[in-house]
Amino acid sequence: METDEHTLKTLGFYEILKFLSYYSYSDLGKKGCKNLFPESDVTKIKYKLNLVSELITLLSAKGRLPIEGSCDIEPLIRKARIKDSIIYPEEFIKIRGVLLACKNLKRYLSSFDEEYPGLKAFVKDLIPIVSLEEMLSITFDEYGAFLDSASTKLKGIRVSLKRLRERVRKNLERLLLSKDLVNVFQEGIITSRNGRYVLPVRSNLSYMIKGVVHDYSHSKSTNFIEPLETIEDNNKINILIKEEEEEILRILKSLTDTVSNNSSIILNNLEILKEIEITLSKALLSQGFSGCAPHVEENNQIELIRALHPILLVSAEKGQYEPEIIKSLNFDSK
Repeated sequence: METDEHTLKTLGFYEILKFLSYYSYSDLGKKGCKNLFPESDVTKIKYKLNLVSELITLLSAKGRLPIEGSCDIEPLIRKARIKDSIIYPEEFIKIRGVLLACKNLKRYLSSFDEEYPGLKAFVKDLIPIVSLEEMLSITFDEYGAFLDSASTKLKGIRVSLKRLRERVRKNLERLLLSKDLVNVFQEGIITSRNGRYVLPVRSNLSYMIKGVVHDYSHSKSTNFIEPLETIEDNNKINILIKEEEEEILRILKSLTDTVSNNSSIILNNLEILKEIEITLSKALLSQGFSGCAPHVEENNQIELIRALHPILLVSAEKGQYEPEIIKSLNFDSK
């Protein structure tokens, strides 16, 4: 309703949500906090307050919640559902982070016996997708680079590439170190042009190196020549590079399909993770203000005892309630 919207703005509700979002671990939680709306169902209010209280107790006792890796990957999951789409390595790193956060969070909260029953029940519907997480772990390093373990074929291609490159470099080094050719080379280095290993040869002495000229310097004093004895291996290298690219594309497509097939589970997990982040933000904000849980009745009456408006309090105590508490908490997933 329009009146409700006016009331919320007047009370500074949206400013409070913005302040609450400062305590979020990731963009997932920040977005969730900013989209909150006052709840009117007393049962739901009590339930959510209980979760916040449990989490405050947990943080006080344990000092951490293992949600490292949490982020908003919903656009990536929906992208995976589009036919012929491809998720890229840096995007898979984000997906792996969320999968790890879900696994670690469920394992952590499920490890308690009778403690934190609300939080424990809240994550019971989290479904860790261990097989996908493990696939991503053997496919990419922490920066998104492809590992040799991504596939047997990729490993074989890279072993062959390494062997050929070493052979080409040895042949080129032999020429560079030849006493008969000591004055032929402009520099004693091996470089590349057009994806092929070449040597920098003085233009006026190019006739002494039989091969293919791929480039020349701006001053035309140097020709970059691919010696005849390395042409065949350079050809093989380029073929293998093409095969490597094709295999990487195949792997990306296969992983994208796997994400698509598990998209419903991932999106459900993401929703639970978002709610946990929102609850964590509330808990941290409460700790920052030394707050306490209100006593909720069903008679629609409100009694405020020594109540302080959080935005006015922040203004009066500027800097005192900045969310520095986040930095002091350990979000390690171990």
